[in-house]
Amino acid sequence: MRHNAASTTKHFLEKLLVATDGSESGERAVTFAIALAQAHESTIEFCDAVDLDGALLSCCTTQGESALMMPLVGALDDNGRTVGDLARARARAAGIASISSVLNGRSVNAILDCVNDHHFDAVVVGTAGKVGLERIFSGSTADGVVRRSTIPVFVVPPAASEPPATFADVFVALDDSDPSDAALAFSIRLASAAHARLTILSVVDTEKLKLSADYYVYDPMITMNELHNAAEELVTAAYDHARARNVRCERFVVDGDPDDGILAMARERGADVIVVGTHGRRGLRRWLLGSVAEAIMRRSDVPVVVVRSLIARAVSAKQSRMRDFAGD
Repeated sequence: MRHNAASTTKHFLEKLLVATDGSESGERAVTFAIALAQAHESTIEFCDAVDLDGALLSCCTTQGESALMMPLVGALDDNGRTVGDLARARARAAGIASISSVLNGRSVNAILDCVNDHHFDAVVVGTAGKVGLERIFSGSTADGVVRRSTIPVFVVPPAASEPPATFADVFVALDDSDPSDAALAFSIRLASAAHARLTILSVVDTEKLKLSADYYVYDPMITMNELHNAAEELVTAAYDHARARNVRCERFVVDGDPDDGILAMARERGADVIVVGTHGRRGLRRWLLGSVAEAIMRRSDVPVVVVRSLIARAVSAKQSRMRDFAGD
């Protein structure tokens, strides 16, 4: 279903980068991206990252290059082009203009380099939904792109098998942080463009507060009331901000674990998409502090948009310019 309100969709989601490799998760990304492009009159670039350097190294022996080198490189390149051609054929059948490219390099780095070089409005990736040790040791392209992308990333989890033709209910989870501000701004634009209802939620983490109170032996009620008041002020300000932009919306504050609270309320409200912010932590800080965004995108049964902190985007842009200047 395509909306004709050009004034609301102009300059929003006009150009999408879709990472696909022919896998099940990649095909989900293609399916969702085509539906998203139909709703927002977007163009698409499909990309498949092929680590040719890694392939070349794998073919080398102690005596030098192997006879397998060139056939392997050719096969990888041909497969990437085939994946792109198939995705373009699906887009063409849906009336969507698209191109495809084969990127050279490790998947996350190659995708992010493409993002930085071509000024996309959003990235679409699929995720295999791995959890626990399997995710830690095998890694995830979706995780890496989400942590480092400077533009919004639509993540399509395994449970999101049938993308909606358009979003009727956009759901945003807020806390008092810069990533939350970025998520709110994006969700308002998305809801406005789709003529959707916006559901605004803040979760008071009572589970963590109770554990702290038990450990340090104090009455948590005063702190809990303060947190509730702050959450109410947060969602009310967000509600007023959205209403000032003519977006239909509702606001809620709930208690509990943030991951569980967000997912439960999103299901209850019939959300078509969940928008969350991320600090983009990497390395040890990521494992110690955790990430609500990554937990949501692994467990959600609808697509999730992860939006980077506005401050982090500026820092990443500066680091990218410094890297280019240094010739790295």
